[in-house]
Amino acid sequence: MEGATGAKTVHVVRAARRLARRFGRAMTTADLRTALLPIEDFPLGQLFRMAVHEAAHAVVAIAIPVGIVKRVVLGIKGFSGGSTIVDFRHDDIATRKVIEDRVVVGLAARMAERIFTGAAAAEASNPVWDRRPC
Repeated sequence: MEGATGAKTVHVVRAARRLARRFGRAMTTADLRTALLPIEDFPLGQLFRMAVHEAAHAVVAIAIPVGIVKRVVLGIKGFSGGSTIVDFRHDDIATRKVIEDRVVVGLAARMAERIFTGAAAAEASNPVWDRRPC
């Protein structure tokens, strides 16, 4: 949950407690794991699009390179299609090249979707200027 907000952390813990209560027992680490990484049932086409999208962020971040790819997660229903966490280099100042590289990482996902699926999803977003998920 690196980089998660306090609200997200509270949400996960409460979900784990609800799960434990449903089974009439104390909360366990397995409950936390289930609440944190629920098993989702996505249609195959949607799962493929999400994987292409997030993989493109990661591959281009490594290829340029702009930083260290920390984590790639495919979607949790109700939140997003997924996220790619890139720890952008902290020693870089905001030069034109640094900004352009981050934009390329963000836009790579939409281009990959167009190449592999024929169109980019309308809801895709790319906050490329900070450590938030792409």
